[in-house]
Amino acid sequence: MGFFDGEKIIMNIQKNIEQAKKYISDNKLNSALRLLKKLLKLDSNIKEEIFLEAGKIYFIQKKYRKSKFYLNKIKKESLKQFSCDLLFQIYDRLKCYNKIINIFDKFGTKNINEYVLYTTLKSCCELKKISKIFSIINIIRSNNVCSVLLENLIKDIYKNLAYKIQMLNSKNKKKEVEVLFKKIYKNIPIKDIKFKNVILNEYEIAKHKIYLKSYPRIAQVVITTSCNLKCVMCSENNHNAKYVFSDKQFNDLVEIMPYLQRLVLRGGEVFLYKNFDRLLDEIYKNDVSVEILTNGLLLNEKNINKLIKMNAVLNFSIDSPIKETYEFIRKGAKFENLIYNILLLNKIKKEMKSNAKFNINMLVMKRNYKEIPDMIKFAKKYNFQGLNLNPIFGTHNENCFTDNIDKSIIKEFLSILSINLPPNTINLFSCKHIPNNSLGSITLHKSLTSINSYFFKL
Repeated sequence: MGFFDGEKIIMNIQKNIEQAKKYISDNKLNSALRLLKKLLKLDSNIKEEIFLEAGKIYFIQKKYRKSKFYLNKIKKESLKQFSCDLLFQIYDRLKCYNKIINIFDKFGTKNINEYVLYTTLKSCCELKKISKIFSIINIIRSNNVCSVLLENLIKDIYKNLAYKIQMLNSKNKKKEVEVLFKKIYKNIPIKDIKFKNVILNEYEIAKHKIYLKSYPRIAQVVITTSCNLKCVMCSENNHNAKYVFSDKQFNDLVEIMPYLQRLVLRGGEVFLYKNFDRLLDEIYKNDVSVEILTNGLLLNEKNINKLIKMNAVLNFSIDSPIKETYEFIRKGAKFENLIYNILLLNKIKKEMKSNAKFNINMLVMKRNYKEIPDMIKFAKKYNFQGLNLNPIFGTHNENCFTDNIDKSIIKEFLSILSINLPPNTINLFSCKHIPNNSLGSITLHKSLTSINSYFFKL
């Protein structure tokens, strides 16, 4: 056979391969297979292109074992990446985790993409290959691969590793903590400074260190004692308080922000703090989970957008769902303003598809304890996730938990708490600090459908 005859045959084969591709795009898979099988009987140096198309067809048909049979025959560099991408998907579906890691080691670094990295990292987790896990994470960090899917997986990995060390710590297994620490710590990418700090902190706890190299992981900060209200349960000293978080304190907090996992901000009323917007920016930049205690009256569209974007937890101080009671307790508040802000908050949360959470802190007192059932309905109506019941401390005349209180109030209070909440409502929590009284120690424990169980001690 002459040169031109051979060239003519190759051109004819290529023409048939193109026809097979057209059949595949038209979903005529059996027609494409018949044509490709005929081509495979011919002696040709372009068989690998036929293998690739046959592999594609069997992949589409979910005949993964036949698909990988053809794809594994491909050696040509120009086609190898296509076959590897399909093999990644096949081995992922067949849960052949070792095969995925082997392919990545041979070819993965030549084509860094989200799916390949995610699949390989997930496979390493399934096989508990810690060193390999950090090898992949370092590749992700060094190549600046940005992906929500990858970041969520990495966060889950870090949480699970931190939890494992915490459990070992709680069981006093110091040697196992040290082994795991040495395996993990040196491999954590420099960019993941927060997790590096968590692991170092857990290691120092296991070692009973007094002087720590690790930074705080959780902080609770009173940023101002100024308030826009004069609530009946607050003393005159609280009303006249003038404490404000200083510039130095602000800078000190910002300095440790890269290491913080969680920050709780409280007042006074936090929105009166002059640097509150700057503080929110730093929190968001450093990916810190934030929880804020507020009366909710100084919320506006600008700060709501920031809070919703950062998935903040907002704990509202609301002591009654009834306008008259609410405004009596929270002197200077307007119930209509509160409702407007709550509605705006829910609207923006829905638009931004945020995971922000809203809870209510209700101070239980003589004036409002009968309104607890209505408060539960209020919380449900306005999409709050939790309702926390807390007592007033001290000798305040609204305190209904003192030793000399009328026992009938306590009995009525217990009766109110025994209500049956409808399923899929809210989490109801009670404060553990309500003191014992002459009724003795009574414990209510209810498991509620789709709701966390709660405890109430008197």
